[in-house]
Amino acid sequence: MASFLGYKSKSGYANIETGINKPPLMIAHKIAQLLDQEVQYLFFENEVHESRTNRKSTA
Repeated sequence: MASFLGYKSKSGYANIETGINKPPLMIAHKIAQLLDQEVQYLFFENEVHESRTNRKSTA
């Protein structure tokens, strides 16, 4: 995956997988396309869910 995305080392991609770094939008689109998923599902679903959960608990 790292070489497919153009990373020179595996650690650049590993940091995305572990959540240390967020990918640039272009890379996020490539990952989503390769995995046949939506970008929102891969990178933002948890954030949206947490936001909704937090909103409900403070209301």
